[in-house]
Amino acid sequence: MKYLILAGALLSIAGTASAEGRCNRPYAPTINVTAATSPEALARLRTDVRTFVAASDIYQTCLSSSLLTSNTQRLIDANQQDKQRVVSAYNAAARSRG
Repeated sequence: MKYLILAGALLSIAGTASAEGRCNRPYAPTINVTAATSPEALARLRTDVRTFVAASDIYQTCLSSSLLTSNTQRLIDANQQDKQRVVSAYNAAARSRG
């Protein structure tokens, strides 16, 4: 019985590490809009931001599908902060362009 409990604990730890290892954190796009930024470049940036947000949702779902640990939650929280930062920066840049 003692070995069964130990094996279960090891499998749950391995499952968590495996999930964190197979979930790929997306790279946030750089928001750099100037007066010289063309409407086409702004549209490409909007697409990049939307792609990043969608990829972040997939990443967070992947992490959530594993056993939630403090490290997994930390990764989810950090990615959520990245999403909020990128979207806020893009919205501010788009508003400033009129």
